[in-house]
Amino acid sequence: MKHQLEILRSDSGEVMHFDTVDQAGELLRKFGFETVTLRLTDPYDEFGPGEGPSCREDMTISLGGQA
Repeated sequence: MKHQLEILRSDSGEVMHFDTVDQAGELLRKFGFETVTLRLTDPYDEFGPGEGPSCREDMTISLGGQA
């Protein structure tokens, strides 16, 4: 999945939710991920005029060493 943005889903297909970035990082480290991209999206962006740049920001986060 290198260079692809994917929504994290459980085995049953439900979107996964985490209280902190650290919780998500702990799960992803178990699967061998070293870095991830967190995409922040403005929830009110969908009400905008639809023209111009989207209100989102991508941040690359290092997960550090193995847990």
